[in-house]
Amino acid sequence: MKPTVHLLALSAGLVLVSACGGPERRAEAPTYDMEAGLKELGELFKYLAHEQQPPPAKLEDLSPRLDALPNAWGLLQNGQLVLFYGVGAANTPTIVAHDKDAATQGGFVLLRDGTVKRMSAAEFQAAPKARR
Repeated sequence: MKPTVHLLALSAGLVLVSACGGPERRAEAPTYDMEAGLKELGELFKYLAHEQQPPPAKLEDLSPRLDALPNAWGLLQNGQLVLFYGVGAANTPTIVAHDKDAATQGGFVLLRDGTVKRMSAAEFQAAPKARR
């Protein structure tokens, strides 16, 4: 074989191995959208209030509703999303859930009235937080 044919065969083999992932392929951690996750929670809280059901008191209370929380569930499990449990929807601008870094770096928050917004760290620290 000519050297160029060897090089082409080697290149094709490398492309094939990299396309298949090879033996060293690692599973990447899934990524979740914080804003979408907070919107999911907001909709769930509105639904629960409408149905006169209690708000979740702990993470496990959300597990029957996993289909409605594709982003929120992952964020809650990995600690990126903080939720004040036992507090449901209300017509107040009180924070009920937030990005874990909101106090220091700012981030998205969910208000009890269902609004999702981005706050600076200073705005977050000044805003009222939900309590049971």
